[in-house]
Amino acid sequence: MSRESKLMKNTAILGIGAIFSKGLVFLMIPFFSRWLSVDDYGNFDLYSTYITLLIPFMTLSSGEAIFRFLIDADKNEEKKQIITNGLLIFGIGNAVTIAIAMTYFIQSSKNIAIPFCCFLFCEALNQFALTYLRGIKQLTLYTICNIMSMVGIAVFVTLFVKLLSLGLAGMLYGYATGYLISSIYALTATKFHSYIDLKTIESREVKELVKYSAPLIPNAISWWIVNASDRTIINMFLGSVANGIYAIAYKVPSLCTTLFSVFNISWQENVSSAINDEDRETYFTKIFTNMTKILISICVCILSIDFILFHYIFADKYFEGMNYVPILITSCIFTVISQFFGGIFIGLKEPKYNGGTSVMAAIVNIVTHLLLIKVCGLYAAALSTIISFAVLCIVRYVIIRKRFSFSFDKKILLYIFIYCYFIVMHYLDIMIFNWFNILIAGCIFLYVNKEFVIKFLNQYKKRRLKSNYKY
Repeated sequence: MSRESKLMKNTAILGIGAIFSKGLVFLMIPFFSRWLSVDDYGNFDLYSTYITLLIPFMTLSSGEAIFRFLIDADKNEEKKQIITNGLLIFGIGNAVTIAIAMTYFIQSSKNIAIPFCCFLFCEALNQFALTYLRGIKQLTLYTICNIMSMVGIAVFVTLFVKLLSLGLAGMLYGYATGYLISSIYALTATKFHSYIDLKTIESREVKELVKYSAPLIPNAISWWIVNASDRTIINMFLGSVANGIYAIAYKVPSLCTTLFSVFNISWQENVSSAINDEDRETYFTKIFTNMTKILISICVCILSIDFILFHYIFADKYFEGMNYVPILITSCIFTVISQFFGGIFIGLKEPKYNGGTSVMAAIVNIVTHLLLIKVCGLYAAALSTIISFAVLCIVRYVIIRKRFSFSFDKKILLYIFIYCYFIVMHYLDIMIFNWFNILIAGCIFLYVNKEFVIKFLNQYKKRRLKSNYKY
């Protein structure tokens, strides 16, 4: 199987799970936002972002190290050593972090201490289990577990929040339960215990894993700062109600980053395998060009349907969030491109560039946000996000260009122009044009992705013919 075919296959497998699971949670957002007060929803979003910050500390990004080292491991004994030592790092980090978190919340907010720590541990365990599945190349199971966790979240949040009226605590317990079910299934289905061998624990191996994963911690923290500092600063200056509005606005562009996080996962594996190929520059350029075209076409589609969400689905109290969506979607474009370059750094086993550039972007984000918050209100959060991700994208591109030669298809400029048209129409918000633009966006998407659509239809026809032949 060619590199492109393998990348497409892996992305398709992961994409099915992401579209179903994330789509389900996205569909549940209107219910979550109605069941919780704006204040509680804003606090839940804040706790979620804090957990995203804590996980790299508590795990030392050991899951990412396990994934990268397992890619190169051929023998079963090597896999045992990598997984066992990685699990040791994960266990120690979890124990320390949860003890600190419990101490803090018992002193400040006793009612949230246990549900918060349950959410923290279960999400960390789920991330560890999923990166382990990627490392042993069980992508189908990875997809199943993703779906399982999101279905579990939808079911148990409904149970705890809607039926049992547990409010914010119920939201935390619901997410924790969904992640826990997924993790248990992932570890039992692959007989995870068979990879555990205490005899393989070595300080040398632990140091190797930490040496690789340590630079990923500032990278993860910086991504958190870029994403979560917005919530924290909004909460401090504008209050939790404004934070809830911004959280809903961010859910729309997060569809794009969610879709391409799937591509990023398969790209990291793909680039790690192709990094030493002679034609790697040509290959990277081809993948980058195709990815950018698809990315813009998807963002155009999201922009075109955004008005439906805010006019007809989300509660009226969140309508203001519609103003920030185009800026945040554009920041997602820079995010995805930055992650593409970051995948190349992972393939090179040089995660220090991921960490260094992300720290710089985080600083830009905080400084810009603080300078603008009193002048622009909620717009400051969106503007600081797009500026910081644009800086991150440009700096990583400059570093990559020193190692590889990249060229761009001039058609991308046309797609950028079309994208700008949809931004203008979004702000005009003329209903008849809004509905017409959905049709235009659909045509653009089909044109840009015609090769993939044709391949899909051909595959579908072949399967139908085989099915008919059997009968």
